[in-house]
Amino acid sequence: MRNKCKVLSVLIVLLHITGLCAQDAWFMEGPPVLISMDLQGASLKDVLKIFSIQSGLNFIASEAVQDRKITLYLDSVPLTDAMNKIFKANNLSYELDEEARIFIVKDWGAPKMETITKIYTLKYRAVPNANFSKEKVNLLGGSAADLVTTIRQVMSDGGKINEDASTNSLIITDIPSVFGDIEEVIARLDVPQTQVLLEVEIIDVSKDVVDSLGLKFGTNPVTLNFPGSFMTRGAENFFTGVTGSTDSPEPVSRGTQGALTLGHTYVAMLDFLRTQTDTKYLARPRILTLNNETAEISITKDEIVERKENVQVVNDSPITTYEYKRATELKLTENGVGIVLRVTPQVNLEANEILMVINPEASTTSLSTVAADYKDPEVKTTKSVVKAKDGETIVLGGLIHTDTQVIKTKVPILGDLPLIGALFRHKDQTKDMVRELLVFITPRVVKDSTIGAPVLARRPTLPVEREQSVRSSTTDRQAVINTSLNKLDRMQ
Repeated sequence: MRNKCKVLSVLIVLLHITGLCAQDAWFMEGPPVLISMDLQGASLKDVLKIFSIQSGLNFIASEAVQDRKITLYLDSVPLTDAMNKIFKANNLSYELDEEARIFIVKDWGAPKMETITKIYTLKYRAVPNANFSKEKVNLLGGSAADLVTTIRQVMSDGGKINEDASTNSLIITDIPSVFGDIEEVIARLDVPQTQVLLEVEIIDVSKDVVDSLGLKFGTNPVTLNFPGSFMTRGAENFFTGVTGSTDSPEPVSRGTQGALTLGHTYVAMLDFLRTQTDTKYLARPRILTLNNETAEISITKDEIVERKENVQVVNDSPITTYEYKRATELKLTENGVGIVLRVTPQVNLEANEILMVINPEASTTSLSTVAADYKDPEVKTTKSVVKAKDGETIVLGGLIHTDTQVIKTKVPILGDLPLIGALFRHKDQTKDMVRELLVFITPRVVKDSTIGAPVLARRPTLPVEREQSVRSSTTDRQAVINTSLNKLDRMQ
């Protein structure tokens, strides 16, 4: 009995399926219809019109696809095969109206693409999600170099890219045709970065000394010469060591506002500044940075610029407390009060040149004119874009500030006594001195073979006396400078 029920159920299912197939294949009854076409750039509505003529069936194209261009060649192809191949190749589908016996052709939608996945391990670049890239963002305050953004521009709309920070790898899923462009982008960008050694000297000197050197920053003509130095026929120029026939000193090339470029003059001028008793060396760092990466030098202190006095009465007794706030807390300065220098080099190896974006910032505080418990911060900053040869020195100036010197003297022991100690102390406040910050920057392209080599060995060739003075002691250097100055006096 059970076997008879099973057989009956199978027969019912087969009859149902057969009925469905008959409904869908009514147009295939009778002799097979063969389609032949040879069209190039024809619109879909014209193709369907030929279909109707050759097959005797009715086709309607939706407005969205009726003007789609189709190129095809068919030679005695069965109707069903022709319809399936043409519609699939052009991302089309159709609906059959059973009662009206009309085929409605419309867009299939987003085509299903075959994708593959490849993993690329970067050798010289860090993926954006790596801890190194995040640390660099925190250090420099800028965005990390995003290789992923560049790769996305050559990927298809449906492509996906993920980063694996643990292996410094990129996982890319996309259609096979775009991987050639992706691999070319990675090959061109994932390369060793050129390193740049920045030798920086920050000096605080009297503005009178700067003026005596002939340094004019800004749009004025820029020259560099010691007081009274000039070049006569057959005489040796103090800076260049070249015998010439001109009567004026060789001008120094001028860069953008506030910056000028020096050749061999740098060593002679720096030695002259060292002889000034009031010259202050603020910093002499040497920083190694990558090409197109920002190096930052910060010499600051988080100075207290505000003091609030709070008086509370407790048990009929006033209690005074003070609240102090610092410059960074009040967001008056980002890095505190002092000197901040940011340099971003860009190396052109073919021209042996280095383009630098230089941003020095000098900030000071002074007693406020509004309240005695406040200090007013004063921030002076410039931004220059300069170009220098490898090993050439750039000088930045124009950061002028006023320095008030207070000299206190006292008699030992007696000067520390309360009340009467004032009789044994003396305070001498000199007049305000105008001083200027000079920043010397010497960029050098570091090659693998030169890493660790002494920098002095790669300096430009100098005259013998001055080259020796660079490597000699302070006493020997001073003797050489005095000899050179005596030569100038005799020429006058």
